[in-house]
Amino acid sequence: MRPPVNELYYVHDEGYSHDLIILFGNTQALSAQGQYELCDKILDIAEDCGSRMVITIGGLKRDYVPSSPKIYCTATDLDTLQETMRLGADKIQGRVFGVAGLLLGSAKLRGIRGFCILSETPGLYPDALAAKVALEFLSRYLAVAIDLSRLDTAVEALSKLMGHLLHSDQLKKSRQPGFI
Repeated sequence: MRPPVNELYYVHDEGYSHDLIILFGNTQALSAQGQYELCDKILDIAEDCGSRMVITIGGLKRDYVPSSPKIYCTATDLDTLQETMRLGADKIQGRVFGVAGLLLGSAKLRGIRGFCILSETPGLYPDALAAKVALEFLSRYLAVAIDLSRLDTAVEALSKLMGHLLHSDQLKKSRQPGFI
C-alpha cells in the first residue's frame, strides 16, 4: 500500500533549452470539483514558473494485450497535434478522462499549448511496456535522453509473469472436463 500523492518536481539543466516541471501522482481527486481544484493549483504553479507547454501522459484501455503498444495523442491546437503525429503518434478518437484530459483542457483555456500522450494498455495492471513506449515518445519530442534501463527490467519481469499466468490458465482449462 502507498499513500495517495501528487508531487511536482522542477528540473533545470543547463544542457537543455527548457526546464521541466514534472507531476507525479498515484491518485486523482475523487470528485469532479476536486479534480478541477487540483488541476487549477497545478496550472497556477506552472504559470508562475513561466510554463508555456503542458504534456500529460496516460493509458488508452484496450480489450487485448498489445504486443507493441501504439501512441495516441490529442492536443490543444492543430500545429501541436501535427507535430506529435510527425513523431509517430496517431490522433485519438474520443475523449481523454481524468487529470490527463482536464489539465490539457484547462491549459488551453489559459492560453497554454499542450498535448496528451496515451499508450495502449489493457489497464488491468501496472503496464511497464506501455509506460516505456510513452516515455520513448516523450524523449523524442523533448529531445531529452531518458534512462529506461530500470523500466526495461520491469518490462521483462512483467512479460515473464504474464507468460506464466497465461500458461497456468491454459493448464487449468486443459484439465477441465470437455476442454478441446
